[in-house]
Amino acid sequence: MKYEKLIQAEYKNMSKSFTRLADFILDSYTEAAFMKAGELAQAVGVDPATVVRFSQFLGYTGYPELHNEIQEKVKKELFVSNRKNSHPNSAADIVSIALNDLSAVIEHLHRTLDVSEIESLIKAIGECRNIVLVAEGLTIPAANTLSNYFKKLGKSISVAQPDLFSISTELVNANPQDLLIMIELSGRNSKMELAIQGAKSKGIITAAIVSAPSSPSARAADIVISISTPSANETDIIRFEILAFILVRVMNWQFSNKIAKYDEEFIALINQIQSQD
Repeated sequence: MKYEKLIQAEYKNMSKSFTRLADFILDSYTEAAFMKAGELAQAVGVDPATVVRFSQFLGYTGYPELHNEIQEKVKKELFVSNRKNSHPNSAADIVSIALNDLSAVIEHLHRTLDVSEIESLIKAIGECRNIVLVAEGLTIPAANTLSNYFKKLGKSISVAQPDLFSISTELVNANPQDLLIMIELSGRNSKMELAIQGAKSKGIITAAIVSAPSSPSARAADIVISISTPSANETDIIRFEILAFILVRVMNWQFSNKIAKYDEEFIALINQIQSQD
């Protein structure tokens, strides 16, 4: 199990000093990768012995083993992003740089995305009756893409605003046959975590698609797809769009018969309506 999953699984059992370490390692892993135990302890405000105990709490023999795993993650990302900075002198240069950035985003996701979590989400989508979808701000276009495909699978879709009242309104009649999916960019909305906890209390499977691995939603959800980046930039939103594209492709493969039947019936209905004009 990767260190991110270990942290998320044990977060609720951690002391305050452990949660500080956990949050730093999840969100600032590129810095942690180059820190010795004493340096990490100083950055977080704990003593070096706490770093060792934290590592052992997660099941590692000590900090070096955890540190090696963090470094491996960063090495993969450096392999993708290790290129010279470009200084644009024309619109053509900007276009080239933008396309290179998009290529880097795709390559980064290819190397870091947890496919097992995607498989778990697709399985939950296939088995559920209704889906409650919650997206905040700039992640809404990706949510709309997913919503359209959920409908092709015959799922009843409820879209809620990222506030506790709106989510509760959609969840009040939900049951264990349903699925809650949160799509979160900021990682600062504590109401999302409360909504996930409320859904889980009703036996509802919960999924969180997040950019911040240490976000409350990521800690609370059953299924977590993290598309974190070493540093925030303008490509963050695009990552959600790319992930939506990936999920659509997997659904097209996993549920090909259902989607083909939907498309046939849709075209037949359009033709029937047009013939009546």
